[in-house]
Amino acid sequence: MRRTSAGFTLIEALVGMAILGILLAMGLPAFSNAMENSRLRASASVFHAAAQFARSEAIKRNGSVEVILTTAAPTAGNKDTAALVSTLTGPNWIVRAQDPGAATFTFLQGRAGHEGGSNATIVVTGSNAAGAATKVAFDGMGGTNPAGAVTFSFTSTSGACANASGVGPIRCLDVRVSTTGQTRLCDPTIITAGDSRGCN
Repeated sequence: MRRTSAGFTLIEALVGMAILGILLAMGLPAFSNAMENSRLRASASVFHAAAQFARSEAIKRNGSVEVILTTAAPTAGNKDTAALVSTLTGPNWIVRAQDPGAATFTFLQGRAGHEGGSNATIVVTGSNAAGAATKVAFDGMGGTNPAGAVTFSFTSTSGACANASGVGPIRCLDVRVSTTGQTRLCDPTIITAGDSRGCN
């Protein structure tokens, strides 16, 4: 009697590997987009928390506290104006309180927009009624100073933002600060009335 052994032939193994390669190639872009969306949401959420923290500190200290976008390392050594290079597109930010009666600041918090991801793809862009904005500052009453709404848009260099129909690989988000200092994390593409995820 001939003895047979269970297993795959070389041709079967090669066909299986080819099919697996095709499936991986099809799924990799979707997985990559999902990871980038996760990183972007994480960065926007951390910035949102930083803005809320800055407002509460301004009220507690009864003074000016600001969140400022910077390309510098978000450390205490870069808190003062001479060392702090502000920018319109982040990606880092520093929360600092102005010392009473002085042109110096107390470092409260600093974060990098690229935390949690190896790719430097997150871009933070500030804007207000006048156009560009590198920061938002809160006064002792919790409102913005100078008064005015400020929007910080979180986008990615790895893909275009999705439109209102959901077409586009990246779900971009806004952190919006009202004149009264209220902050919200929202999706600017959602325009349905009453949808709490939208920015309207």
